[in-house]
Amino acid sequence: MPTDTLVLACRLSGLSLTELWWEYLALGGTRSPAELAARMAPGHPWPALEDLVLSAAADEALISGGLPPLVRSSAG
Repeated sequence: MPTDTLVLACRLSGLSLTELWWEYLALGGTRSPAELAARMAPGHPWPALEDLVLSAAADEALISGGLPPLVRSSAG
C-alpha cells in the first residue's frame, strides 16, 4: 500500500498514529509503534501480510467514519 494512501486514510478518518497502531495490533499486527512510524515514511515497506493488516485497520477507521475503504490496485 502506498504510504501517501495510508497517510490520507488516517487524515480523513481522524486516526492518530497511536490509534492506528492500536487498531493494527487488535487485528493481529506484530510490529512496534516505532516500526509503524518508520512505515509511514516513504521507502519503508513492510511484508505483504503486515501491510494487509495495516490497511484493514485503516479501512475500519474510514468505514467507521462513514467513508469508503481504501482503493487497492489489482496488483496489490
